[in-house]
Amino acid sequence: MKVLTALVSVGTALSLSPLGLFSRLPELAGLNRRLARELEQTRLSAIEDRTRVEARLALLGRALDARPLIFDRNGGFSQPTPSWERLSGQTWPAYQGDGWRAAIHHGDALEVGFQLDAALSSRQPTDISLRLWRDQEGVFRSYRFRMEPMLNENGELLEWVGCVTDETRAKANLGRLQQQNRELRRELGNMVA
Repeated sequence: MKVLTALVSVGTALSLSPLGLFSRLPELAGLNRRLARELEQTRLSAIEDRTRVEARLALLGRALDARPLIFDRNGGFSQPTPSWERLSGQTWPAYQGDGWRAAIHHGDALEVGFQLDAALSSRQPTDISLRLWRDQEGVFRSYRFRMEPMLNENGELLEWVGCVTDETRAKANLGRLQQQNRELRRELGNMVA
């Protein structure tokens, strides 16, 4: 609003006679400096807000043992995402757009691709179990991948917000528990017989 008011003031000043305009030059220069300060403060405030939101997302991801991810409308990365780089070891040129899908295990890629494409076309949340490459360890690990559409007030798709959660340890623990359960049943069967 301040910028609009200033522009109207400048427009009024320009419509005055040349002599009147010259007499107002110091006032217009002061107005220009004030507008420049206000715009810079607004820009810095926006940067600070974005930094705070990104820090909150990172902390929330650590608290939930998940890596938050932001995807564009098409389900790809439109900007570098350090959390994905740390997870997959992919560089920005490699995972840009749909390139991130190359980190999906080849045995999961077709089914995961179908599920992702269905979610993208229907604009519905998705929750997929898959294996992703962990470059630091040189192995594929099991993950749960969740993605929710972010819509504006008119229902238009803005972007996708998602996260990946490592399930490898939980699956290994479940496997051990199932093995122990089988052994206990076998021992119990031997005791009863």
